[in-house]
Amino acid sequence: MFSEEFNKVILNLTTMHVKKTLEKYKGFESLNVLVDVGGGLGATLGLILSKYPHIKGINFDLPFVVSLAPAIPGVEHVGGDMFDSVPTGDAIFMKVIIWETLIPDTPEDTDSENNSFLVDLVMLTYCAGKERTEKEYECLAKQSGFSGFKVVCGVYGYYLMEFYK
Repeated sequence: MFSEEFNKVILNLTTMHVKKTLEKYKGFESLNVLVDVGGGLGATLGLILSKYPHIKGINFDLPFVVSLAPAIPGVEHVGGDMFDSVPTGDAIFMKVIIWETLIPDTPEDTDSENNSFLVDLVMLTYCAGKERTEKEYECLAKQSGFSGFKVVCGVYGYYLMEFYK
């Protein structure tokens, strides 16, 4: 029961965020194969492929999750563990695997920036995690072997970031 309700909430949030992101972000245009790691039921890939039907989508998540995924044209559902291996593609997409809220280096008194600090407080208090600044993400990218990092656009307080190998 909880799983079904959780999936409905994620589907609604995904639809809202991805549709707005697709209005701003053009980075999918040149891809042939896109792997969505932690893609759940495949809703994100379904939305991306509705705008870019030339892409082959690979929805990669835990086996019990993809076993519940509906058939989506152009999407192959693959079960596995991202800590063991990830399918190969032109790009790897990870939505909310890495929490993509940025804390500004110099905060201003705006609702969106105040929200970032509240999310950081919640992450620190309840999840033993934290939000990061753009500079901290850049440092994390370099320490993880990426040659480049860029914040591309923001939608509803979330940020699309590109990491380059």
